[in-house]
Amino acid sequence: MRLIKRLTGSQLVRGSALIFLANNFVNFGNFLFNLVMARLLGKAVYGELGSLFSLYVLSAVPLSVFNIYIIKSVSSRLGRKDLKGIKSIHSWFLPKIFAVSLTLFLLFFISSFFISGFLKLSSPLPIIFMGLNFILAGLSSLNGSVLTGMLAFSLIALNGTVEVLSKLALSILVVLANWGLYGALIGITAGGLIRYFMSVVEISRLLPSYKKNKPPVYSQNIREIIPVIITTLILVSFLNADIILVRHFFSPVAAGEYVALSTLSKSIFYAAAPFVTVMFPIITKRKAGGDPYLLPLLGSLFGSAFISLIAILAFYLFPKFIVNLLFGSKYLNIIPYLVHFSFFTAIYALNHIVTYFLLSVSFNRALYILPIFPLLQTLLIFIFHKSVFTVISINILTSLLYLISAIILIWYKEAKNFIYLIKTRLPLFYYHGQQ
Repeated sequence: MRLIKRLTGSQLVRGSALIFLANNFVNFGNFLFNLVMARLLGKAVYGELGSLFSLYVLSAVPLSVFNIYIIKSVSSRLGRKDLKGIKSIHSWFLPKIFAVSLTLFLLFFISSFFISGFLKLSSPLPIIFMGLNFILAGLSSLNGSVLTGMLAFSLIALNGTVEVLSKLALSILVVLANWGLYGALIGITAGGLIRYFMSVVEISRLLPSYKKNKPPVYSQNIREIIPVIITTLILVSFLNADIILVRHFFSPVAAGEYVALSTLSKSIFYAAAPFVTVMFPIITKRKAGGDPYLLPLLGSLFGSAFISLIAILAFYLFPKFIVNLLFGSKYLNIIPYLVHFSFFTAIYALNHIVTYFLLSVSFNRALYILPIFPLLQTLLIFIFHKSVFTVISINILTSLLYLISAIILIWYKEAKNFIYLIKTRLPLFYYHGQQ
């Protein structure tokens, strides 16, 4: 009973439960979006949509850099109950994120012909259309990062739910109106717009107004952003570079099947993602307050590994049923690769957790070493791409090397804290080990 009471009173457990339920609903909506688009658009066009997504995510790294740093800065000030400081962070970043978003759109517009050629698209217009989303996504991500840093998990869950429902409904309607790929892109943009306006209202209610007395000016040291840039590049590259390269080297149909394979396998990552969403601000807050912070890391790793094991087992036992139910009989060719790719995604989910932990405790030295592995992944796929199995094997190899290296670096930094944790929280285990 005491253990149950402690667990239900844990901020990590309560926050993770809420985000887990909401994210799984959102992820289900996103999966449903992908499944419907895969059926309505066909393999070749669905492959175009998947490559556009991956390209967008890779190109949005500058915005993601802001997001991670804002979450860390806001949660740190929340630990000191400094609402004025949080308000100043929001005000300082707003014009800068808008400028970065506009720049990204212009870069997409200028390079649209080259990118469309590399991805074997029939027109550069989808590239330009996707680039327009940078402007909206930048402003929306700022508000979402502030809400996450303030541990407003219920609002984050609400916003994500409304966005995915809007995106799903509008995309289906417009695609059925014979807009094809553009219908899917319009639905995505509309859903993001609705989420942005919701977050504007929520931010105005959570943070006090300073019309008479302005909040203190927020200043930024560029050196503090460098580790965030590295972290974002690591995580984004690992999960998206392979899709872009497969789109370039393989046939349109094979690329569409690979996107479907990746989407289905990523259910593992999406199911485990709430642990990171909750863990990162909590560890940052605890470290800023001088409190112990290793238990959220261990809990997140255990939860992610447990979810991954269940998913891989389901893919192993019922692959034909799952693929046929979700994507249809046209995509049954991905079955031989499903467990293999799922293993890579499971490792990536663990890498996602340990990477955010390194960032939350400001272990920057490790973050300067680890980017070699996603670079190695991209290089090896660029050289060796004989088959889909080869690409997935390279993903697994590089992600495993990354995980082992990250664990060694974490132990190097936190060995004393881990030993103290064993002594204080696991006394029976520690006593048994001394026998």
